Amino acid sequence: TPAHERGKIFAETFGIWQTQDYIPPTATGGVVPRNSYGNVELFKPTMLPFGCRQIKNIPNLPRIARKLGIDCAEAMVGWDQHSGYSHPIFDGVIVCEEFADTLLDAWEADRAEGERKAEEKREKRVLDLWYKLTKGLLI
Repeated sequence: TPAHERGKIFAETFGIWQTQDYIPPTATGGVVPRNSYGNVELFKPTMLPFGCRQIKNIPNLPRIARKLGIDCAEAMVGWDQHSGYSHPIFDGVIVCEEFADTLLDAWEADRAEGERKAEEKREKRVLDLWYKLTKGLLI
């Protein structure tokens, strides 16, 4: 638009009396309500569906939920614009409140099992290297 017409263009604004707060859906039957893309839009904490909990900063949680048959959805908390495109920002997962503690306990058990397997693998590698060293010294 030309400079002399810019002051005449008004943005559409709404008064408080013309708006209403967003009322999130309710989780029923252990199913998290989602949007058409399969995630939950959570731009404000008040947008969290009733009966659900957001769990942040825990890796591999959707994989464990899938193994247990628990429904969960990624939480989209905003948008990032770079490279000329808009990309969604995801932060954690949304789970029904009744399954949240079960899922966290299963994640803790899975993490402990992973650490145990990593320690066994490291120990086996160390023993194999010692075996290789002693065989090399004998020849």
